[in-house]
Amino acid sequence: MERKANMAILLRVVGAVFFILLGVWGVLPTLTGRFHAGCLALMFVGFLGTAACVWLPTAVKWWCACWRTVAGKIVLSSLTGIIAAVFLLFAVLSCLMINACYKAPAEDATVVVLGAALRGENPSRLLRERLETAAEYLEQNPTAVCVVSGGQGADE
Repeated sequence: MERKANMAILLRVVGAVFFILLGVWGVLPTLTGRFHAGCLALMFVGFLGTAACVWLPTAVKWWCACWRTVAGKIVLSSLTGIIAAVFLLFAVLSCLMINACYKAPAEDATVVVLGAALRGENPSRLLRERLETAAEYLEQNPTAVCVVSGGQGADE
C-alpha cells in the first residue's frame, strides 16, 4: 500500500514539474520581445496543469461530490463541453493558420504590414521582421501594393 502511495506522489511531482516547465516555455518568448496568444495559452495550461497535479485528490473529491447532484452534473457537463469546444476551436484555427503559411500568395497581392512597438527611432524586433518580410515579397513582386499600418504614439 505504501509503495502505491509513493508512486502516486511521484507521478504528481513529475506531472507538476512537466507543467511548470510548460509554463516557463510560454514565458521564454516574452524575454526576447515576443508575446502572443500562444505564449499566454502555454502559461495558462502550465498553471492549470500544475494546480491539478498539486490539488488532484481534493479536486477529485470535489468533482465526485458535485456529480452526485443533478445541478452538479449540469454544471460539470457544461464546463466540460465549453472546454472541449475551446480546444476544438484552437485546433481548427491552428490547422487553418498552418495551412495558410504554406500557401503561396498571389503575385499581385496587397501586403498589409501590421504595426508594432518602436524603441525610440528604431522598430522593435517584431516590426523589423515584418518589414523585412514585406520588403522581400515586394522585391520579388514589384506590382504588389504595400500598406503599412500602426497606432499613434503620444509624441505623434
